[in-house]
Amino acid sequence: MTEKIPEQGGTSSTPTPKKEGKAPRPPIGMTLAVLGLLILEVLLPVLLAAGIVGFLFYNFEVWKLDRTLALVLFGAAVVVLSLALSVLGDGLFASIHRTYRKLGVKMGSSANARMAKMAIGGVLIPLAIVIAANFVPVPAQGTAMNVLITLSQKPVMVAPPQEIASLAIQNSNPAIKVLSIQVLGAFRSPEALTQLVRIVNEDPAALSNGDVRANLIKSISSYGNDAKAPLLALFRGITPGAGSAGQVNGLGTDFYSRYFVGSFDSLKKEITDSSANMSDRSARLAQIETAQTQLQDQLKSLDESALAHDGGDLRLDFVIDALQATPIKQDADLLNFARTTAVDGRYSSQVRGDALLLIAKWGDQKDMDGLYPFLHVSDPFLQMRALQAINTLQTKSNPSSNANSGGN
Repeated sequence: MTEKIPEQGGTSSTPTPKKEGKAPRPPIGMTLAVLGLLILEVLLPVLLAAGIVGFLFYNFEVWKLDRTLALVLFGAAVVVLSLALSVLGDGLFASIHRTYRKLGVKMGSSANARMAKMAIGGVLIPLAIVIAANFVPVPAQGTAMNVLITLSQKPVMVAPPQEIASLAIQNSNPAIKVLSIQVLGAFRSPEALTQLVRIVNEDPAALSNGDVRANLIKSISSYGNDAKAPLLALFRGITPGAGSAGQVNGLGTDFYSRYFVGSFDSLKKEITDSSANMSDRSARLAQIETAQTQLQDQLKSLDESALAHDGGDLRLDFVIDALQATPIKQDADLLNFARTTAVDGRYSSQVRGDALLLIAKWGDQKDMDGLYPFLHVSDPFLQMRALQAINTLQTKSNPSSNANSGGN
């Protein structure tokens, strides 16, 4: 039997398995790009959330709420918005991660990595930042949250009318008061009207100066019907018979300070500035002071009982005069106010008498019967005002008669 010897160099029927090589590593630059992308995905939601919440808190002035409530709202809003933005960002960046995965960079693309990324960027980091901001001290400013609150609050802006009114109230110079009042009158705004009434209410001493008082009346009355409500509110907020801080005892001193003190001061300043010779200046100033003293004495000698001013609050009569100066033609509420004030014995005769003029301003012939009783009172001032009011009503009811009498 012949034995067959296998041929040398023949191929085996079973293929020899080939060893697979390792996949090539991706470039280091691509790995760093994916790492940067992951960092961006973690931090961007926190930064955007903090910016959006800070903007909303600034514009809606949330920091004016209770401090604890505002802090809780801020922290909750940052965390919730960060989580929402993190979920949204994961969906937006998913296609980029798929591209890098095909190129061999699998970092951050698995389901577990995506969940960890959203948890870290959407919850852990914003929560840690909020907690740290409330407890990390900042030199001279408390905590980091205090700095944030300061930056997130709108600056308190003082309206120009408020600044000007404060200047008028705080300054003792009548000229500055007058100019401030004139500027407020030129604003022609509800805020300016409020500040004009504020000057009357907070600086009653200014009503003792004739120029200041006259300019206040002119500016407030120019608002017409808009001035009605604040003037009536001011009047009704004053207790009858209670003196004001700016009240001066006696009409004589009141008249002098109201109408003459500013003029004498201006005259003295003019003499001082214009006289170069010291002896001549001293002589002129002495003459002025003598005239000043004489005028004060003459005003003090006036019969105050005849003028019937009992030292009440100067603001009461101011309101009456301001209403008298308004261009309001007819107003039932103001007429009833005038009638009520005129018969109210709690008010001074000055206020009641001027209220009679308001009756004449807005009343008619039917109000004549209510004026006649004032002719029989013992107060000469009320008698005089009653006669003036009666004369005005007669002129209103029969203007042709008054015109004929004036022409003869």
